[in-house]
Amino acid sequence: MEAYKIVLIVLGVIAFIYLLLVLTDLLFVTFFSRTLKKHAKAVAVMLQTKFDNIHKLLDLLNKYSISIDYKYVEMLNAINPTCFTKVDTPECSTARSSLSFLRDQLLYLVNKDEILPKHSEIKAAIEAITEMDNNYHILIATYNADVIGYNYWIHFLPTRYIFKLAKTQNKQIIA
Repeated sequence: MEAYKIVLIVLGVIAFIYLLLVLTDLLFVTFFSRTLKKHAKAVAVMLQTKFDNIHKLLDLLNKYSISIDYKYVEMLNAINPTCFTKVDTPECSTARSSLSFLRDQLLYLVNKDEILPKHSEIKAAIEAITEMDNNYHILIATYNADVIGYNYWIHFLPTRYIFKLAKTQNKQIIA
């Protein structure tokens, strides 16, 4: 076989392998992008549910005449639930941390009292908050795993220039 045919075959094999890597990378990025959109919607639903459950618990504590600092009510009222649709914004990050803080403070208030945890309404509200919070943590872990996968594939060495030219941004992990 002549030298130029061998060179053409080697170059053809290299080009084929490179195209295969590009196709694989694009498929993975597309997969992770779609999955992240679905998980972001699920996180938004979970955050709305968390907001509603905390609001319900606040209402129940007011119903049973438990004194609550006004700053907690203000903190809940300061949260705009429409920010939950974009989980990677600073406003949503602040809302997530406020909801977690409020949950901890309200559960502390309830558990500090001897009679409150025995009311069936409050017990049901606490169970709803706890169960939803467990599911939320599982969903966040799944979302973060997908973010890591997405970020890996947009920085995959043979094809990273494609995503740099397209100005693709890294996704941020939710803490």
